Amino acid sequence: MINQSNNRWFIQLIKSLSLAALVLVCSASIAWADLQAYEARYSLMRNGQQVGETRFRLQPVHGQWRWSMHSKPKGLFRWLTRKKPFAETWLAQTDLGWQPIIELTGDDPDRGARRATWIDHEQGRLYYASHKTQKQLAFSAPVYNYHSIHLLYRDMKDKGASERIIRFYRKGRIVDARVRLDTNVRLRTAAGPLQVDRLSQQLANSKRRMLYFYDGYDLAPRKIEQIDEDDNSVMWRQSYKTL
Repeated sequence: MINQSNNRWFIQLIKSLSLAALVLVCSASIAWADLQAYEARYSLMRNGQQVGETRFRLQPVHGQWRWSMHSKPKGLFRWLTRKKPFAETWLAQTDLGWQPIIELTGDDPDRGARRATWIDHEQGRLYYASHKTQKQLAFSAPVYNYHSIHLLYRDMKDKGASERIIRFYRKGRIVDARVRLDTNVRLRTAAGPLQVDRLSQQLANSKRRMLYFYDGYDLAPRKIEQIDEDDNSVMWRQSYKTL
């Protein structure tokens, strides 16, 4: 077993190195026009019942862009769990467009990240550390995660693409994923039906599907659905959004 104190040091090392690398990469060329800051809140539903609330935010921070997510339980579920999971992705402008370069995740933002990833696009290496393990992986760009996947929607829509196979990063692993874009899909909302675009994502060797519903070119989805093999579903339904 890896010594836990040493592994915490390794997480801090990755965070320091990756933040330094991000400054160097982004200082060379920053394209601000294609991203717009926003904050959106979502009702977190499980099997039709609201269990929490999630906030998504895309914002410029010290000359870089950061995508963040923070969930917290709601109502009776506050007594069932103390977890307030969060995730954040720092983006860098590369020759292939905006790419994730840092991912930090944990169970409570007040306690800091429990998992850290640095994606070094210059060397084609990915460095991952958690409280249990650490690893390095070789990869070829582009690569997406649960935050930057929203940028793929806009790219596919602009190019008229209906399906792609992409490399997707999740929890220290890079896997293939099939992504499909369907336009003019009917979505029921409290204000009435909307015609939206739907991005479907299926990871290789997994029965879990992710569905993202977008209104126009807005990078904040109207709704997100996670459908597992046992038909249990988790849904994020946008309640309001601010710029």
